[in-house]
Order: sequence, then C-alpha cells, then structure tokens
Amino acid sequence: MSSRFHADLDELMAVLERMCRWNEAAIGAATAAVLDVDLERANQALESCAEAWAGAERAELAAAALLESVPATTGLECVQTGLQISVTLSRMAGTCAVLAQFARTRYPVRVVPASLHQLVLGMGSSAVSMAAITVHVLGAGDFESAAELDDRDDVMDRAHRELLAYAADRSGAAAVAVDLLLLGRCYRRFAEHARQVGHHTLFMVTGLTAAEGLRASPRETRLRRSAQLPLGWCYRVDRRR
Repeated sequence: MSSRFHADLDELMAVLERMCRWNEAAIGAATAAVLDVDLERANQALESCAEAWAGAERAELAAAALLESVPATTGLECVQTGLQISVTLSRMAGTCAVLAQFARTRYPVRVVPASLHQLVLGMGSSAVSMAAITVHVLGAGDFESAAELDDRDDVMDRAHRELLAYAADRSGAAAVAVDLLLLGRCYRRFAEHARQVGHHTLFMVTGLTAAEGLRASPRETRLRRSAQLPLGWCYRVDRRR
C-alpha cells in the first residue's frame, strides 16, 4: 500500500473531522442566536459555516490528490465515500446558516415562545451532541457511536413532531407557526445528515452498514476491516487503538 496514499487519505479524513467540529460550533451558536436573540452569536454561527464550506473545498483537493495515488478500485470507492461525507457535512452547515440568518432577520423579536424554550434548547443540545459524535465516528469508525446517532435522530424526530403539533394549534398566529416549522425543519435535517455521516463512515471502513455492524461479532468486524485493506483507512483506525 502506497505511503503517499495513506498520507493523502489521512489528510482527507482530517479535513472531514475539522468540518464536523465547525458544524458543532455552528449549530451551538445558531441555537443561542435564536433563543437569546443574539446577533453576535448569529454572526459566529455564519463564520463557522463559512469555515465548514471552506473545508469542503479542501476535501475536494484532498480527494483529487488521492485519485493520483489510489491503489485499487476499492480505493476509488473510498474517495467517493469521502466526497459523499464532505457533501453531507456541507449540508449540515447549510442548515446552521439558515438558522443563523433566521435569527438575524427576526431580530430583535423573540420568536420561540417561552413554553417552547426548553424543547428548542433540547433540540439544539441534541444537534450539538450529534455533531460531536460524528467527530468520534470519523476518528474511530465505532459502530456503537453510529448506533447512538440513530437513537439521537429518533429523539430529534419526536421533538420535531412535538414542535409541529404546537405549530398546528397556532391557527390564529400563522407567522409564529411558519417560524416554528422552519426551526423544526432545520434541526430535523441537521440530525438526518449527522446520521448519514455515521453510516457513510462505517461503510467506508468495513463495508458493513450500521445495522450489520451491530449484529456482527468483534472478530467478524476485525475480519471485515482486514478485507477492506485496499481502503487504507482501516490501518489508521487500528493505529489509534
């Protein structure tokens, strides 16, 4: 296996991990901007989004470098999956940007009713946690963490439905209902994208889906990693353990 390929692959994964961290910062700042009616936090969220999008451009450059040193067809699959992860992380940043711009547009109006403050705060906290978990999944290729992303996505889905139910009851306040629908949609999409990052990463490392990985024995998982040696990144995971 080419040492250049390993170096280029490490660079791509490092870029993707940094994008995850920028998304974590962005969703936290955007949530604070909406709940606290804080323009400064909205601007911080947009700055983090810009960093994540810049990371996507660097990921494309890293992927191009990988194509020059890729050792086999399975290596091409690795590059393709890495680019899919980059696109998904960019979309996560996009949802954060929508929230931040929403906070700026509505300033100085407090959009979230007091009765929903804890619900939206919980959705924001879950989104931050999911972004942090994607960093771990990218760094360790851990099935349990990917499963946790699925669980948290389910929690976000329930919170989203609760928000939708509240909005549906606001028949006399259409503007409030529309704002809440937008907020809920952003958090829902962020969670979906985070879950997809976890699934893409695990498939990249082992060739297993998240569900298959949880059913597999530790020995089978190790063998799968060995079978995926042309991907190269499994060496990186093993060195971290």
